[in-house]
Amino acid sequence: MTDTFVNSIDWKLLCSVSALLLTYVVFSWNRRESRSEALSKVLEPFILAMQKLAEANKARLKAEKLKRSYPPHEKHPEVVERFNSFVQSYNDLVSAGADACKEFERHLASRKFRFPSKVGHTLQAVKEELFRLGELVNQGRFDQGDLQLARLCDLHRDITARATGWRIYDPLEGIRKYWGRGKHHDDETGEESEISKKRMERLLALIFKRATTQAENTFVVHPPTILLQHPEVATSDDVVEKLRDSIFEIVFQDGDYEMVTLAELMVFTYQLIFLAAELPRVSNALKEGDVGEATVNLSVKFSETQLMQPEMVKALLSKIAFSDDPADGEKTAA
Repeated sequence: MTDTFVNSIDWKLLCSVSALLLTYVVFSWNRRESRSEALSKVLEPFILAMQKLAEANKARLKAEKLKRSYPPHEKHPEVVERFNSFVQSYNDLVSAGADACKEFERHLASRKFRFPSKVGHTLQAVKEELFRLGELVNQGRFDQGDLQLARLCDLHRDITARATGWRIYDPLEGIRKYWGRGKHHDDETGEESEISKKRMERLLALIFKRATTQAENTFVVHPPTILLQHPEVATSDDVVEKLRDSIFEIVFQDGDYEMVTLAELMVFTYQLIFLAAELPRVSNALKEGDVGEATVNLSVKFSETQLMQPEMVKALLSKIAFSDDPADGEKTAA
């Protein structure tokens, strides 16, 4: 009699616990699916906007190249026709991209509350970077537009990686979020740099040299042997892992040279692209203002972590015309 009573109590308890666990799993899975569906709705117009703006950037670049390469347009009717088609394509793509940006902003505003705080912060950063891409495309800043597009691709990869790893509903998440109010961790300010302060000062000196005394000259970048033997590495998704420990060499026409790491080369290249876009604007502003001599300060904000993301590294490497002579090869006298 006693054993039967105990067994009956155990069975009921087991059924209750099983039902509770089933309810918990179903609720958690539905919540996760709800998050995934909401994220898909937000990312769909974002990807469309990226595609349209990237195509618009390419169309305008082609139009500008035709305009510069064939100045007497009246002698080349086929060039005029092609130029007009690029301009029309650019206008249509920019309009479609702007509409997609607005759609993305609307979906993000209405669904942001569904996401964990880290994903929400990243999506907000995506919105700002996407609108920045639109500005660069409108201004005709092609190289910076390509880098901005690479930055957005890396952000998209980060978001999808977080979404893939979303865990089933954590009942303590709300409590932690409440007690963690006001605490905002900034990954950029807390990142561990691969470049020392002394090395950064050396890079800035090289950039200053390129913008001043060596502005009219060229410089050569010698890649590591692996990049010459396997050029496909520069466009692979694991480019950072394969080249992180490699050495590049920058040589100026005045004989100055520097051996740099991948991270240092990325900073050097990014800064030069920024200068190439900003210096003509500053020069025109000074001419319009009829200023004889003036001190100009240019500052650019960047994150080393962002520059070392795969898509950004691939974009920056594509801007460099490497020498056929490796930096890590044996040096012999000519």
